[in-house]
This record gives sequence, C-alpha cells and structure tokens, in this order.
Amino acid sequence: MGILGEPEIEKLKEIKKLKEKRDVEGLIKALKDENEFEDARTDAALALGEIKDERAVEPLIEALSHKAPGIRMVAAKALGEIGDKRAIEPLARAYHDHNRYVRYYVVIALSRFKDDERALKALEEVLREDPEPDHRRIAAIALGKIR
Repeated sequence: MGILGEPEIEKLKEIKKLKEKRDVEGLIKALKDENEFEDARTDAALALGEIKDERAVEPLIEALSHKAPGIRMVAAKALGEIGDKRAIEPLARAYHDHNRYVRYYVVIALSRFKDDERALKALEEVLREDPEPDHRRIAAIALGKIR
C-alpha cells in the first residue's frame, strides 16, 4: 500500500461503515467498481467474507479472475470464509493462478470444503504437484494425511 490521500482514506472509512451496517449490496458495488482503488476493493471483499452472505458468492467468484493479484487473493479468502459450495470449482480453477500468494489463499479456501469430493480432488492435486511446501502442508492437513 502506498501513501493514501484524503479521498482514499475517506473511501476506506466508507467501506468500514458499509461493513458495520452489513450492507452487502454496497460492498459488492465497491468490489466491482473498476474505478475504485485496490485497497478499497480488497477491504470490500474481506468484509463480504466476514459477513458470509450468499449474495457475495458470484461477485467474489468473478473477482478470482481480476488482473490485480491482491483482489484475487482476498476473493479466494472470502469465498473460503463464506463456505458456499458454488465456489469450489472456480477455486479449483484459480489454483492454477501464476501468483503463489493467490494459490496459498485458494488452497486454504479449498481446505474448508473437506466434505466435497471436488475440493478433495483439487487438494490432492496440490499435494502432488504444488512447488510450495506451505501449500502442500495445508492440503495434507485438510486431507487428513498429517495432523
């Protein structure tokens, strides 16, 4: 994060108020606003994950393919927190992201769906193929291979 000016600070305050009011539609609007600066959009995605409202699932799935890795990363985190099974296949596809930090949050999100065969299959792929030891460790724990 760079130095924030007054407009950016005000926008972050606005996102915080939307979160406090549990204004899911307002947070979704902020997440989708391409004219918004990235920190506001990531804060909106994180708030949606904390609120856990199913209306946020589709916009967060869309955010998994955003050009900014920070937005993709928090979208994966939020989808894992919401726990809606519509997110499993998009998360499994997002596992192939070139950014290892995005993949880290995708693996954590997938590990929350231990009762779904699609998530388990994706985690098995992580365990077999991921070059990052932390990713493989999370997958192994989720699959019950280690404790």
